[in-house]
Amino acid sequence: MDQDYPYIDYVIVDGASTDGTKECIYRYEAFLGTLISEPDKGIYDAMNKGLQAVKGNYVLFMNSGDCFSDQSVVSKIVNYIKSSGYFPELVYGDYRESSVEGKSPIIPSRSYKKIWYGAFASHQSIFYNCQFLKEKGLKYDLSYQIAADYKLNLEVVKYAKGNILQVPMCISDFDITGISNNNQALGLTEADRARKEVLGMSLLVRTSIILVSCIARFMKKYLNPIYRTLRMKR
Repeated sequence: MDQDYPYIDYVIVDGASTDGTKECIYRYEAFLGTLISEPDKGIYDAMNKGLQAVKGNYVLFMNSGDCFSDQSVVSKIVNYIKSSGYFPELVYGDYRESSVEGKSPIIPSRSYKKIWYGAFASHQSIFYNCQFLKEKGLKYDLSYQIAADYKLNLEVVKYAKGNILQVPMCISDFDITGISNNNQALGLTEADRARKEVLGMSLLVRTSIILVSCIARFMKKYLNPIYRTLRMKR
């Protein structure tokens, strides 16, 4: 609600919560374009429902606990798109990790060309071209529990053919206490499956990527200064 860009359509999808979430949402009902509150099959089912409801040119998915990094994020993104002279299929940028302990330094996004390795940005820092998604029939695969966003991005990069815009700005602060950060082993397994299904990678190549990913996670946990130095390289 604090964004200084006026043309935003807010779509809220809630899984029939009974914890006070709906009551909180209703306080902002006058600002909402669409409110869906009903039982669903999980996070990605809810996000697919949101995708079906959007009316704008671009969509970004925020989960409860996530937020934009500042009040002018959306207006800056719009200006980047206008300055590019075309309509990218995907626009993305940097992010910060957020927890009860505070916010991390800005984490630079990677080149989308490195998606074979892993996520190039947090999904909270990715704007998708709605028309492109609908034309290609792309949405979240509900057979994935926590890596459907990675699979979707693999498909977007595959079909976008370079029509992607990386911007040098921090877009979001995302809550690292979410499901994907607490189920890293499952995340590795599902990411491996996505590489096989979308990219057709061989077992040898996929195993090598998993090994590198495990080393990176070890460094992040136990050798964080070295990891951050390496991670800051785009």
